[in-house]
Amino acid sequence: MNVPPPRRFLLSALVCLALGLPGAVRADPLRILWVVSHSPPMFSLENGRAPQRPEQLGQGELDGMLRLLTQRMPQYRHEFVVAEYPRLEALARQGEPVCSNLLLRTPERLSWLHFTHTHVPLQARQIHFVTRAELLPRLGLKPGAVVDLAALLARPDLKGLLERQRSYGKEVDALLQRRGQALLAQAMPRRGTNLLRMLSAGRMDFTLEYGVTVTAYNRNEEPPAPLVALPLSGAPPTTARATLACARNGQGRELIEAVDAAVRRLAVEKPREAWMRSWLGHAPEGSDRERLERYFDERARGGPQID
Repeated sequence: MNVPPPRRFLLSALVCLALGLPGAVRADPLRILWVVSHSPPMFSLENGRAPQRPEQLGQGELDGMLRLLTQRMPQYRHEFVVAEYPRLEALARQGEPVCSNLLLRTPERLSWLHFTHTHVPLQARQIHFVTRAELLPRLGLKPGAVVDLAALLARPDLKGLLERQRSYGKEVDALLQRRGQALLAQAMPRRGTNLLRMLSAGRMDFTLEYGVTVTAYNRNEEPPAPLVALPLSGAPPTTARATLACARNGQGRELIEAVDAAVRRLAVEKPREAWMRSWLGHAPEGSDRERLERYFDERARGGPQID
């Protein structure tokens, strides 16, 4: 039977749908499935549910930036799904048109994801040592102290828990590979603020997390004793550039190119004050503003930045 191309495409999609195959879902080249997660204040979901449309994204550093970029990609149908790392990887490897701005770039992830970068992280994005205030004397620490993580990892009397398959930044990741293999082996899947709740309940002595995330946890969940977040010695913000990733396949390459183009369009928009306020709900100030201005000046002048 000689079926014309448009009808052949429709027939193929209907067969896939009837058989329950994923090809029927992936047939739309203008669909992007964004993987999101509730990680306040960086990325916040109302009632823990995925947005129905981009306008419902918040004004944190990551959800606010995603809102700006999706607004500059009107040719695409943007869909959102709440998922953690294992499902994101599964969707990407299955060939879904999946993207996310919740992952740091690592060498291993380059095997199944394309990356671009969207902005320089705010100074608040720095990994901290998190514990309960009552443990500070036992740890030999005072409020506001800078923590030598290597020294604490060497103490067998301390129990820590980390998130499985998470990158804590190049410097901390390297230290954990050298001296924290037991921690990495016992790491747990991420489920919202589950590790912070376990720490509050006394089930371990410490974890690692963004300082701003701990502040939001103390404010939103009001634990009996607020958690204490202390900066790590020699640990800058987790990455020099905030990254966004799409599945490393043919469609994913097209999507990451569209995202990269949206970043460059954003970079040339003047005045920047308007969209920066829309991004965060306020205009960044001080060193954050200076670094952002330099970054977007470079982005406006440069070409695509895709790995």
